[in-house]
Amino acid sequence: MKTNKKILIVDRKPKNADLLCKFLQKQEFSCLSAADYSRMDELIDKGTKIDAVIMDVTGFDEKIWNRCKKFTQKNIPFLILSANPHKNIKKEGVKQGAKAVMGKPVIMKEFLEMIDSITANE
Repeated sequence: MKTNKKILIVDRKPKNADLLCKFLQKQEFSCLSAADYSRMDELIDKGTKIDAVIMDVTGFDEKIWNRCKKFTQKNIPFLILSANPHKNIKKEGVKQGAKAVMGKPVIMKEFLEMIDSITANE
């Protein structure tokens, strides 16, 4: 059952995170959001229950990959969104443990299937 699945949305643009959260809530997920490194670190370091992370890497620098390592170390599956998923983003994302790297705009049916898949593997 999805109702207890908590998704962390990482996006520099709070409006985008809010729209994604509203979509996920309609699918019976609960959401947290982080628009910067300090909020991500706070959630990760204090042990907040997170079942999966959806991360739009647009606007972040190379330090974002350190957070990906933290997610992997804590066995939190994540997927990466990018408006322009270059080969380097895909390569680094997979290297850091991303379950998928998806280009934007996303096809919502595929996106939801991916979220269901990564949150079911607990």
